[in-house]
Amino acid sequence: MVISNTNFIQFTLFICKKGLVSFLLCFSLLTFGQKVQTGIYELDYNTEANYLHQFIPMNSEQGQDQNIKYVYNQKYSSLFDENYGIKYAVVIKKEDPNNKENYSLEMVLLNKKIIDGYGVSYNDTIIRKYFKLDLSIGLKNNYWFESTQNGEGFLSYYDAEEYNNSQNLAYKFDDHNFYKKDNSFFLKGRYFKHEIDSVKVDSSSYVSNVPYGSYYSKMTNYVLVKQPIITFKIRDSKFYKDILPLQTDGVKFYTSVNDRDTKDFRVLNAGDFIAVTNETDEWYYGEWISVDGEVTAGKIFIEDLSKSESITKKVNGLTLKIKYILHNKEDWGDAGEIVGIKIQNKDKLLQVIKKPGLINDTENVLYTQDVNFDGYQDLVVYAQSSGSGPNNTDNYYVFNPKTQKFIFNDALSNLSQPQIDFKSKTVYAAWRGGAATHGAEKYKWIKGKLILVEYYETNYLDEVNVVETHTFLKKGKMVGKTRKVKESQLKPPF
Repeated sequence: MVISNTNFIQFTLFICKKGLVSFLLCFSLLTFGQKVQTGIYELDYNTEANYLHQFIPMNSEQGQDQNIKYVYNQKYSSLFDENYGIKYAVVIKKEDPNNKENYSLEMVLLNKKIIDGYGVSYNDTIIRKYFKLDLSIGLKNNYWFESTQNGEGFLSYYDAEEYNNSQNLAYKFDDHNFYKKDNSFFLKGRYFKHEIDSVKVDSSSYVSNVPYGSYYSKMTNYVLVKQPIITFKIRDSKFYKDILPLQTDGVKFYTSVNDRDTKDFRVLNAGDFIAVTNETDEWYYGEWISVDGEVTAGKIFIEDLSKSESITKKVNGLTLKIKYILHNKEDWGDAGEIVGIKIQNKDKLLQVIKKPGLINDTENVLYTQDVNFDGYQDLVVYAQSSGSGPNNTDNYYVFNPKTQKFIFNDALSNLSQPQIDFKSKTVYAAWRGGAATHGAEKYKWIKGKLILVEYYETNYLDEVNVVETHTFLKKGKMVGKTRKVKESQLKPPF
């Protein structure tokens, strides 16, 4: 039960009358202005209730008779199931400077117990070993919620529900309050159990339900609730940037500091992960953390991350080595995925493009096209088909002849159904927003930037009447008009 504003005020006044003004000070300091550090945390399942009471407000419930005095007591149960043997968690703080509402915590819970009979997804063979939580933490209010239910290569904590001995997992694991204090942070579930709700009539007898009326106006209502909560205490501060899940067996995790020394290594398999500290075109650097909190530093050669096929292409005089994985299209919706593109000039490595996109046609894993009409071939990689109708998009990497690198072009990659017209040196796009709404756009390359020069949209009101919008670029501004016409009166400009 979530405490209401009225109940919270009443409860605060009750506490203040008892002389515990420090409660509010601690709560204020705890709730705002502190952010979680990136690092390895130890889970405390048995945090002292008295310690938690110093700064976590108890849930309260008021009866209809406000004359009755209330005494609140609160016990704590674990938000996580101790049977999984989770002692440590890897936590990475991620912030978006444009997001003023919350920041993210990427968290991997290092559970010793793997759920029996679970872990292989329907479209791959990866054994999910660890629980993954992606949390959003309020910057202005003390809330948390899970932003995604699972992560690539990891178990979702919700997945464990039907395998959990406790029938209360769904009840326990629900977003609600977040608290940060010193080197610890706490997640508290939304719902709590009512253990006792009774009225003390005299020194030895209680009434189980709250009575009403003047006779009981001097009685005391005893409320005892059990609240799910978990405490994370930082063990080691780290500079992790990301979590890298492994999706193939036999990956060598080299433990030597010297990149050229590949003698010492630990073999990791699908379902394992490393916490990434740095990456280059050829290596992921990071740490492997065991379920007992043992930390091993090392690196993984990027080409070892997947068992893939490869082809070689010549583009603009450079050699492109393309590694890719084929999928079962019926299960995945696409034919495969390009793992990476290594670009070389003879024996000199110029660039590595990681995960540039998907494969829609196995005969043409990668397309080339002069998309900006500068005489050089650019890379075109299938991205997705989504939305209403054929709103397909591609990822475009435009060649820079000075640096000899292919640069991802965000503007072109966001266009739906792009068409390149070499004769008019124009880029067209078309989209569909359902059965009644259609649009088309016309772009030109101006001073190296893709600029919208004309826009056309139709929105059908019924089978006959249509709202038509047509605008075009004039002196740096889009001008035009919107009109209501019959379908027979439509005048598509292009």
